[in-house]
Amino acid sequence: MFCIITVYPNFSLMISPTEQLSFPIGRAQLPDGLLSAAERTALIQQIAELPAQLTVTVQAVGVECLQHPYRPGGWTGRQVIHHLADSHLNCYCRFR
Repeated sequence: MFCIITVYPNFSLMISPTEQLSFPIGRAQLPDGLLSAAERTALIQQIAELPAQLTVTVQAVGVECLQHPYRPGGWTGRQVIHHLADSHLNCYCRFR
């Protein structure tokens, strides 16, 4: 059984229900070649906006909701947010 999820506007990906639990927004879509300056700028902007988006999301769902895993055997919302913060910090240290 497969279901269709929307990863980005105008882009759908067919994945199994099991894979949907592991990759709720789909697998990463990597570029085939070098990025243009505009594409690079857009990606940097997405990275810059993530902390504010996480803050809004956390306030919307509440602290209690962050204590529960988003899938069976998965990380809690709190663990996902900490992982994202750690990943952003490591990325910043590598690229600065």
